[in-house]
Order: sequence, then structure tokens, then C-alpha cells
Amino acid sequence: MRTENGLKTKSLFTTHFICWRILGLMPPQKYRPLYWMYSLIVNFMVTIGYPLHLLLGLFTSTTLYEVIQNLAITLTCAVCSMKTFAIWRKFKDIDRMFDIVKRQDEHTRPGQQTEYMLKKVYPPIKNLIYFFYIICTMVGLSAEVSLLVNGLRGNWLLMYHAYFPFDPFATSTNYAIAHIYQFVGLTYTILQNLVNDTFAGAHLSLLGGQVHLLGIRVSNIGYDSEKTVIANNKELLECIHDHLDLLE
Repeated sequence: MRTENGLKTKSLFTTHFICWRILGLMPPQKYRPLYWMYSLIVNFMVTIGYPLHLLLGLFTSTTLYEVIQNLAITLTCAVCSMKTFAIWRKFKDIDRMFDIVKRQDEHTRPGQQTEYMLKKVYPPIKNLIYFFYIICTMVGLSAEVSLLVNGLRGNWLLMYHAYFPFDPFATSTNYAIAHIYQFVGLTYTILQNLVNDTFAGAHLSLLGGQVHLLGIRVSNIGYDSEKTVIANNKELLECIHDHLDLLE
């Protein structure tokens, strides 16, 4: 909900909320049992299963190229899964974090303070998220396009050498199942990396802007001749509460 001064900082993280919903970390108000079932399937098949099927593929690699390629993506996916699990453990703090962000928006005065947020704080956060979004999209598309191009040339391969409980090259159906699993798993992994790698940086950038803005508000207390001592004291107490919020 937009505040009276026009700020809606939470909207900067819309991409994160969408990704968290897709990744099974943010249940909706309705259909929670179905969503938790979806979340269980997704995280078992991707967060746990994807790096595991790559790791097992190391033991069936026959060339040094396969080992190096597989090891690189395996480590990336394993670290991504660990970061996702760590965020999930602390996910209950997300709502409290954005409650604090909302209060900071409400206490920002229209005019110079609002302009500072809109022109100095918001753009770097948006650019960071867009930058990672473009990179992640290009990684996924380039992997799929290169695979399809090689396939049309008669050399159908999987994205990564990995273990499957069946022979993915025995039939067209087996290959389609293996390919779809790797493509969907890679897509989910990219989404996990997107939110894992941008949320902390974006929030720290926002925190830095809010701390700077709080300093401006404190420095302006007592210089408005139209305000009474009581009004100045009230504003000072408000700044103290905002400072305690930011320390959380």
C-alpha cells in the first residue's frame, strides 16, 4: 500500500516475492495444503534432487571435460541449495523486516526527503535487481538454445552429464523426460540464485539510504520556527524509534 508521501519501498522487491512464491517458500492465504504439497515436491525434486543427480553423475563421468563441467555446476547448485535452506530458516523475519520498511516510509517527509529516496535510493536497487534478472535469463536461454542447436545438427545431448535411474538416450521419451527435468531444475536454480544473491545486497543498499535519511531528519530537528518544543520532542522520539527499528 502506497504511503501519503508516494513511497512504496516494498514494491522494489516484487520480483523476490514472485520468485519466493514460485519456489514454494511463501504460501498464499488460500489453498495452503495444496501449496505445501507443491512446495514439498519442488524442493525435493530441485533443491535436494538437482544437485544430487549432478553429484552422482560425477561417478559416471568418463572424460576430464565431463568431470570439470559437472563439478562446476554441482558446486554451484549445492551452494545455492544451502543458501535457500538458510533463507528458509529465517523466512519468518521477512514480514517483520518489511513492517519496519513500511514504518520508515510513513515517517519520511514529503519534499526533499521523499525526493532523496526516489532519486538516490530506489534507482541503484532497481538496477541491481534488473542486472541479475537479465544475467539469469541469458544464462538459462543460452543453455537451452545451444543444446537445441546441437540437437538439430544431430548431436542430442543433455545440459549436464548427470545420473538418472534410466537410460536417457534409450528412447525419445526418456530423453524428453531427462531434458525437461534438467531445464526446469536449472530454471528453479536460477530463480533461487536470483533472490539469494540480490535480496541481501538490495536490502543493505536500502538500509544505507534509510540511515542517511534518518541522519537528515535528526539534523533538521529544532530548526523549524513554526514547530513547538513538544512537536520537536515528538519528532525526536520518532527518530529514536526508527533508529531502533533499523538496528534490528
